[in-house]
Amino acid sequence: MPQPQPQPIRFRLAALLLLCAAMPAAAAPPLPPPRAAAPVLPGDRPLDAPLICLARAVYFEARGRGMQELSAVAHVVLNRRAYPRRPDTICGVVKQGGPKPPCQFSWWCDGRGDVARHAGEYAAATRAAWRALNGITADPTGGANMFHAARIKPPRWARAATRTARIGAHVFYRLDGP
Repeated sequence: MPQPQPQPIRFRLAALLLLCAAMPAAAAPPLPPPRAAAPVLPGDRPLDAPLICLARAVYFEARGRGMQELSAVAHVVLNRRAYPRRPDTICGVVKQGGPKPPCQFSWWCDGRGDVARHAGEYAAATRAAWRALNGITADPTGGANMFHAARIKPPRWARAATRTARIGAHVFYRLDGP
């Protein structure tokens, strides 16, 4: 008795397609969920939660610096929140002035994206922000509510402020007036 010959692959695919087309819709397997267009980075969340706002401010103002400098920036944001005539929320402090200059933090209103792209550095900034927010770290700035990069000439507002510390690449001040 002769052995049956295997059918060509095209014939088997055509038969499978006809079989699937003849199946009732209820018997069809469910479609897989849509895939995300791009992975979500650690620092790619909306600025609407206190820890995220504080971590993003620390990241953009002191990325790559030591833990004391990261902590100092976090404490300045917290000190500003307690300061009269300032917003009373962390996100309010970070976003004060809006997305266009003049604003309080240059990274917020510089027109560039505000997504943290360096996972390790964002993790360090988040750790410093969390520790400051939860009262685990002492304020290394002496109550500062303003700062600037040490490499630049002090801004005009620095004349009316008390210099409290220099930590790493930043100079910290307390502005006591309005």
